[in-house]
Amino acid sequence: MEVEIRTDAEADEFRSYVGNKGDQRRTWYATKRNIGIILAWHNGRRTDESCSRLIEKLSVFPIKYYHTDNWRSYSKYFFLINMS
Repeated sequence: MEVEIRTDAEADEFRSYVGNKGDQRRTWYATKRNIGIILAWHNGRRTDESCSRLIEKLSVFPIKYYHTDNWRSYSKYFFLINMS
């Protein structure tokens, strides 16, 4: 018998800065939705590249569903993952 385990994750980011609001960074993270364990995180700017780096780190997990807000990078990249 073949068993396939799939899970879901929630992805989001928060903004921070040190000393200068013009030099903001985001901490991107994904958690196991129902228990809050952090699966992966990435620090960077709010760009497609930073979102992509978070996704690379999540590739080791069998995530089938992602729960995100409507920011364009999420829909651009997570949609592709969910289709595979």
